[in-house]
Amino acid sequence: MIDIEWEEYDVLPFLLKGGDIENTNVVLCQLNIEIHDPDYAQKAQFFEFFLELLDDARYMPLVADTMLGHIRLYILNHEHPECRRRYIERE
Repeated sequence: MIDIEWEEYDVLPFLLKGGDIENTNVVLCQLNIEIHDPDYAQKAQFFEFFLELLDDARYMPLVADTMLGHIRLYILNHEHPECRRRYIERE
């Protein structure tokens, strides 16, 4: 879960293809992201990130919702074989 009070926007680019996380051995299979009470400019910034995330086609959004003014997003990595094995494929 990413719940970095008011610093979420600095972390979001790390999740995209070519971001810093991709250059490590860390695989993120599922993420629960909460954006705290965004203003108009922050909503636009988040929407730009979200469109780029969809374009990357690595993560599948399962839930995108708002609650008490916050944006909540739950995404699943369906590109990585281990994530597919754990969360998508049936044995």
